[in-house]
Amino acid sequence: MADYRYVNLNIPEACLLADLVSQAEDLQATADWCDLALAEFSKGSSVVGLREALTNAAVVRYSRCFADGVRANITNSVLEGLPENQNKDHEFFIALRNKYIAHSVNAFEETKIVAYLVPEDVGPRGIETIGRQHLRLASLAAQDFYRLKALSLELHRQVSLIIHEEERKVLDAARKLPVDGLYSQVDPPMKVAGDSDVTKPRKRKPRKRQ
Repeated sequence: MADYRYVNLNIPEACLLADLVSQAEDLQATADWCDLALAEFSKGSSVVGLREALTNAAVVRYSRCFADGVRANITNSVLEGLPENQNKDHEFFIALRNKYIAHSVNAFEETKIVAYLVPEDVGPRGIETIGRQHLRLASLAAQDFYRLKALSLELHRQVSLIIHEEERKVLDAARKLPVDGLYSQVDPPMKVAGDSDVTKPRKRKPRKRQ
């Protein structure tokens, strides 16, 4: 049985394809985590902390597809293909990530310091003590998870169509490369990221745009 060896394709077309595959992975993971949250609702779980963790994880994972970074993000042309209600859902979940989960900006979180007054029938007027009241959105509702799941799966479908087209382009571009150079190519072993890599952006070659 033949043993097929692979080599890295260091061409712009391959960089774009890799970014698209990463986006598809994020969108599928978002849908999967929505399913986990919905399963908690269906069994009547009272573990709010788990639903809160799944809320944060799913919204952040979804938003990664649209954030500026080393990899290409999903383009506006893909979003424009969504129906109006899903475009509004997209805007809501991005704002939820930006204004609540990643940064404390909107009214979804509020902390007040209060003064407890001495009851007049107990003693002279005054402040007995102070207290803290912290309110925040603990979890998306079940319907919100359904919305996020549907949105993620629709975008996953559209990105998958682009991936199939880009795979064809990458194969065509790869077959134009000098074949002897590919057979003699020796790639460095895949590096396992460590603590020191947490602040270092990945180095990428220029990519072709969608």
